[in-house]
Amino acid sequence: MRFFFIILCVCFIILGSFLHLKRSDFEQNNAAFVFKSSGFTPDTKNPQNKASVNKQIQITTKSDLSQFQFFESGSHLLVPNFEKSAHASALLDLDSKLMVVFFAGSREGARDVKIYGSFLSKGSMYWNEPKPLIDAQMLSHLSGKFIRKVGNPIVFKDSFNRVHLFVVGVSLGGWATSKIYQFRFDEALDNIEYLGELHLGVFANFSHLVRTPALSLENGGFMLPFYYELADKYPLVGFFDKDSKLLFTKKLHNFKSQLQPSVIPLSSSDCLAVFRIHRSHDNKMFLQQCKDFGNTWEAPYKSNLQNFDSSSVLLNINGEVILVHNDGLDNPLLLLYDLFHEKVRIHPRASLSLFWLRDKSKGEFVRLMTLDALKDGEVSYPAAVSDDTNLYISYTYDRKQIKSIIVSLDSIFELIKQDRESLEEIHLESLVPDTSQTNRDSTDLDSETITEEQKWELHKFDYLRDVG
Repeated sequence: MRFFFIILCVCFIILGSFLHLKRSDFEQNNAAFVFKSSGFTPDTKNPQNKASVNKQIQITTKSDLSQFQFFESGSHLLVPNFEKSAHASALLDLDSKLMVVFFAGSREGARDVKIYGSFLSKGSMYWNEPKPLIDAQMLSHLSGKFIRKVGNPIVFKDSFNRVHLFVVGVSLGGWATSKIYQFRFDEALDNIEYLGELHLGVFANFSHLVRTPALSLENGGFMLPFYYELADKYPLVGFFDKDSKLLFTKKLHNFKSQLQPSVIPLSSSDCLAVFRIHRSHDNKMFLQQCKDFGNTWEAPYKSNLQNFDSSSVLLNINGEVILVHNDGLDNPLLLLYDLFHEKVRIHPRASLSLFWLRDKSKGEFVRLMTLDALKDGEVSYPAAVSDDTNLYISYTYDRKQIKSIIVSLDSIFELIKQDRESLEEIHLESLVPDTSQTNRDSTDLDSETITEEQKWELHKFDYLRDVG
C-alpha cells in the first residue's frame, strides 16, 4: 500500500509539471530582445593591436589543427578566495567596472558554502575582496524553508538598469532537487532584496536550476534560461514582466539530456542557444534558434563540436557569434605537453578555448585560441561579457579559485579575419584547373581554360581591396 501511494505521488508530480509547461504554449511574449551592437570598430591600421596577446605555435599532432593560438598575456587575474573551493562564476559589465559572483566553501554542496560578489575596476589588475551575499542559513530565513546548500548564482542587468541575482537552493538530496530563488540589488549594489522562490510546477516545485544570464527585453522584463535536471533533463526559458514577475515558461524541445542553455540575441526578435550534453547524443553539442521574440523555437541541430557534460557560454559581439567552450579531449596544447614528455591528464575540462561560429546553418565552429589549460586539473564553467574594447571571461580554476581573462576585441576580429582569408585562398585555389594531365607547362596557366566567371573569382578580392 505504501509503495502504491509513493507511485501515485510521483505520477501527480510528473503530471503537474507537464500540465504547467503545456499551459505556457498558449501564452506569448510581445516584447523585443534588447539588441544593439557595441561601439567596437576593428583596428585595421595599427598592426601592433592585431593578435598582440596571442602566441602562435607550430606543431604536428593528431589534432585537427596543426597550428593554434594560445592566449599569452598578463591579464589573467585571480579573484581572491579564502575558502578551500570556488566554482560557477557569473559576470556583469557595469561600464566602469566588472562584477563577478560565485559560490565558495569547503567543497561544492557543503553547508558552509556562500554566494560571494567582487568588483574589478576596468584598468585595475586586482579584484576587490569578495563580500558574502547569501548563504544557506540566510536563504532559509528569507524563504521560510529549510535550505541545506546554495549554488549556481547568475547576475544580469535589465533594460531599466536594475541588477538581478538568481541562485539555486537545495533542501534535501542533490542538485536534482534544487529550486530557484530570486533577488535584486539596490542601486548602490551593496545589498540584495529577496523577491521570492520561482514556482515552476503545479504539485511540486523542484529540480529547476539556472546557470546563464537572462536576455533583457525592451519593456523592462527578461527571458531567463533554466533547466530541469531530474529524469529527462531538458532546457526551458521563463518570461518575466517589467516588475520582475514570472509570467510563463516554455520548454525549448523534447530532446533529453540537454542542460544549462546559453542563449544570445541575434536580433531584436531572434536568438540562438547551445546546451550542455549529459552523456547522450554521442556528446554532440546542439544549436537551436528561436524566432518571434522567443515564442517559436526551431528544431535543434548538431554542431561540429562535442560537449562532454560541461558548461559552455555564447556571446554575440558585433554580429559574430563567439563560444567559450571546454575542448580538453581535442586541444593541441595538451598534446604538445605530451610531445615534451610532460605528465598531463587528458580530460574534457583540461582546457578552455574561444571558438567562432563560422557557419551558423551548418553549426560549424572554429577554434580561435586556447584561453587556459591545466596539466592536472580543470578550467571550467565560463562566464563572459564584452564592452567596446574587450571580452572579459571568468571561469573556475582547479576548483580552488575563480580566474578571469581580458582579451582585446581587436585580437578576436583579427583571428576571424585570418580565418576568412584562408577560406578565400582555398576557394581561389579550387578554381584553378588541374593541368597536370596536359602537355602544357604546369607553371603556365592557359587563360583559355578559365571561364570569365572564374577569372572574376580569381581577381575580385584584389579588386575589392583596392577599392575598399
